[in-house]
Amino acid sequence: MFVQTLHPEIMARRFLWRLGAEVEVGEAPFELLNTTRYLTSPVVRVQATGETIRRRLADPDCPLDFPFLAEMREETVTDYLMMPLRFTNGEIHSASFTTREPGGFTAGQIAAIEAIGPPLARVAEVRGLRRTAINLLNAYVGRDAGERILAGRIRRGDTETIRAVIWLSDMPASPSARIPCRRRR
Repeated sequence: MFVQTLHPEIMARRFLWRLGAEVEVGEAPFELLNTTRYLTSPVVRVQATGETIRRRLADPDCPLDFPFLAEMREETVTDYLMMPLRFTNGEIHSASFTTREPGGFTAGQIAAIEAIGPPLARVAEVRGLRRTAINLLNAYVGRDAGERILAGRIRRGDTETIRAVIWLSDMPASPSARIPCRRRR
């Protein structure tokens, strides 16, 4: 899954699951937006058009219109499907699926993947909104506090003892920085 974020330093998060492995969560910086790899990826087309993209990579005549599909073919992927995840606010994110099975996905498997699209979009949207809320709260109330607030562990009137230093200083202006005043006559 590729879900864009509302964060000043992170453009999107990627959730990658491979058979027999844990889910990997990666963060994409805004610099990715200007790279050829991103601009020629199916993600851009799906988010712009809302269309589903399927490429049967086992078929020798399959168009490799996205450069990354050649990499998928090298990894013995036989079928590739990317579908839009439509959020309730109109944003379009994406989820992709691959198989190495000879012949690719069956019609039933495609139907099952498409059926999970709307509930998967809701889960991704809720998790994205929660992450955004935590980021905003952390920006205004301090690191880690946002998550504690959303978890209900901080209530109005609660206090917590912390070790902190408050440093105040007054630096006198240098003589050359003074602005001369003119006297009125």
